[in-house]
Amino acid sequence: MADRVEELISIPGIAAEIRELGGEKMSREEVAIEMARRVASRLSGQGGTEAALDKAVRVGLAILTEGILVAPLEGIGGVYISKNDDGSTYAGGIVYAGP
Repeated sequence: MADRVEELISIPGIAAEIRELGGEKMSREEVAIEMARRVASRLSGQGGTEAALDKAVRVGLAILTEGILVAPLEGIGGVYISKNDDGSTYAGGIVYAGP
């Protein structure tokens, strides 16, 4: 599963991290959340926060679907970041593709 996710999402090296986390007796859901956090953190300085969030959501979904479905690629139209009244930001939402 880890290799399929790495190939599907095209982030070199994440398969080993997924295997490591899975070996620590984490559930698939916990692995998905942790990997999404790691990807968002790692990529946030390489193309903007919104792009990092987008890739993180796709990684988490790929792990949950075991890298079998194309939902992480074709099922998500995008993500967006919104601002609070105080100027801080938060993940505003996910735009799902489909009928």
